[in-house]
Amino acid sequence: MNMDAMSLARQVDFVFKQLEEELVNSPAGTVMIHIRNNAIGKFGLRN
Repeated sequence: MNMDAMSLARQVDFVFKQLEEELVNSPAGTVMIHIRNNAIGKFGLRN
C-alpha cells in the first residue's frame, strides 16, 4: 500500500489497524509513529 497517496489521518488509522492485536493485549504502553515528509515511515508499540 502506498502511504504517500493517503492523507495523514488515513495513515494513522492504518497504523492503529495494524497494531490492533497488540493494543488489545497490552495493559499499557506508548504508540510510536515516525512521520517524515507527511508520510508515516515506521510505527510500533513500546511497553
